[in-house]
Amino acid sequence: RREISDAVEPGMLGGTYSGNAVACASAIATQKVIADENLVENSAKKGKKMMENLRQIQSQTNGLIGDVRGIGCMVGVEFTDSAPTGIKPLLSQHCLDNGMLLLGCSTFDVMRFIPPLNVSDEDINKGCEIFEKSVKMSVP
Repeated sequence: RREISDAVEPGMLGGTYSGNAVACASAIATQKVIADENLVENSAKKGKKMMENLRQIQSQTNGLIGDVRGIGCMVGVEFTDSAPTGIKPLLSQHCLDNGMLLLGCSTFDVMRFIPPLNVSDEDINKGCEIFEKSVKMSVP
């Protein structure tokens, strides 16, 4: 509507990549790869596998891990109050020392896994093994 477009002064709308032909072409190409490689379906399948592996680890931690939750490949592992104070940075460092970048999130004791949408079963297994080893290193 004209009254809306006339109310906008030059420089009020837009952004660095807004309407940029290269950015638009990149977005279209990305959407094509996501569709052609079935990355949404792969993410759901791989996320389920990752949560199964992490729940297996959870069952062996004597109540240290309270919850494993997620959607697709974005999975969070929440520690209970019985976890040592400061477990997030310590666990992050142990994971890094063992070859995996894993960060905490939120103000709670939650570690988040966000692998690429095309992650392999082998990488999921290796990541869960590193996580399990690092949890054991982080708890006295």
